[in-house]
Amino acid sequence: MIAAKSARATELLAQEVARYESPNSASSRADAQFLSRVMTGGTLSDRLSALTLLAQESPAHNTNALEQLRGLAKKKSRDQSLKAARAIVDWWISGGAPERKLKYVCLLFTP
Repeated sequence: MIAAKSARATELLAQEVARYESPNSASSRADAQFLSRVMTGGTLSDRLSALTLLAQESPAHNTNALEQLRGLAKKKSRDQSLKAARAIVDWWISGGAPERKLKYVCLLFTP
């Protein structure tokens, strides 16, 4: 029962993300190309800025950007991890946090 609902939720999220990522106009395609160029060939600061912008735009649709930020924060390089942690904190403070108290949710997954 829970596994079926979890699978359905994952499927719905994937459909919504695909709909969100489909380019609707020439300007959105240009923005997407610019961000992908920055992500592949930019400096660390550029990549952090691009990931933060994506997360600010729509956190539910850009969970990949949040995961990449989290991955950068876990790097062994102190400089990289501190910059990524600062970017996450800036995102959280500037609107990433909900307006209400956070709720503790325990999810049980069975493999």
